[in-house]
Amino acid sequence: MTEPSAGLEQEETEHDVDLIHECVVKMAKEISDFMDITPDKQRMDSLMVAANIRNLSLLELFYTCVANLCKIMDERGTKIPDEQYHYIKKDDYNKCIYHKRDMDATERNVVVMKDADILIKICDSTGDFDDTSEYQLLIRLLKERTIIDDGGSRRLRQKRGS
Repeated sequence: MTEPSAGLEQEETEHDVDLIHECVVKMAKEISDFMDITPDKQRMDSLMVAANIRNLSLLELFYTCVANLCKIMDERGTKIPDEQYHYIKKDDYNKCIYHKRDMDATERNVVVMKDADILIKICDSTGDFDDTSEYQLLIRLLKERTIIDDGGSRRLRQKRGS
């Protein structure tokens, strides 16, 4: 064994302290503080990655993006319309995704897309959210997954090959 390894092993044996683990945990904490990373805030591409890894439904993806934008709007003091305020509430995700039996997933997707349009218009009118990852992710999701038809209504893009 090399001298540092022997010293670390001796420290762990004598004092039941894993210095390497403590160092890594401390560094991770300092990096997350420096980068302002919090476990309750997902970054720009983390939802897209999660959607591919966990096969999130499109509804879950749209809902999460809209809810995240609502939360940042609320934090910054922007008035959220009453119809969209539910996205801020803690239990709303489960209610909307899993417990709304009066609408099928397609209908719920349409509702969430309309809510997204309403929130985007508010954000665009103020310009206060252009720099946020929540706004950017929702814009990206809408561009990648939806299209505005000739009648001016937003709808899901057709899958390629169908």
